[in-house]
Amino acid sequence: YDGKNFLKFRHRQNDTTTISGNIITGLHEDNEGKLWITTADGGLSSYDYRLPHPQQFTQYKHRPGNINSIPSNILNALIEDRSGNLWLATSGHAVVKFNKKSGRFTQFIPEGTKTVLALRLDKNDILWAARQGGGILKINTKTGQMEEDHRYKDLYAKLPHASVTSFFKDEENNMWFGSWDRVLYRQPRGDSEQVVVR
Repeated sequence: YDGKNFLKFRHRQNDTTTISGNIITGLHEDNEGKLWITTADGGLSSYDYRLPHPQQFTQYKHRPGNINSIPSNILNALIEDRSGNLWLATSGHAVVKFNKKSGRFTQFIPEGTKTVLALRLDKNDILWAARQGGGILKINTKTGQMEEDHRYKDLYAKLPHASVTSFFKDEENNMWFGSWDRVLYRQPRGDSEQVVVR
C-alpha cells in the first residue's frame, strides 16, 4: 500500500520472478531496506522494490539433491541477529541460520522434535526457539552453542510448556512465552526459573 493503492503479489508456479509462496508466516525489513518473507508453502523470499520488476523477488526454496539450498520450504518465523544473519524457524529442520552475504544456510538440529514455531533474541545475543513438543531451545548466535532441557526428549513426560508457541521480551528484558498448556509463563531477566502467570 503506497498511500493510494494496494498492490498484490502472488506466487505463480514455475515463475521465479514472483514471491516463493502464498502462505505468509513472517515479514522482516533489514537495515538495507530489503524485505524478507517466510512462507509455509514455498520457503524464503526477499523483495527489493528498488530493482526492476523482474528482479524484485529472489526465491530461496528447497531443491532436492542440492545441499546448498534451504533445507525446508515450511518456515514458521524469522528474526535477524546483530550481525545481520537471518534465523529461520522451520517445520522438520529446527532452526536454520541464513548468511545473507554468502547465501549459505546452516542448520542447528537439537535432539528430539525438530519443529520450531517462534523465535526471539535476548540482550545477550541468545536466540530462544519455541519448539513443538520439545520445550525451549537456546542458541548462542555468536558461537552456535545450543542449550536444551533434555527432560523434554520424552514426549510423554508431564512437563510444563512442552510446546511453546510464542515469545515476547518486555522493556526490562524479561521473557514471556505462551504454550499449548494454556498457561502464560514469565522468565525474569537473569533467572533460570519460570514464573507461571495465570
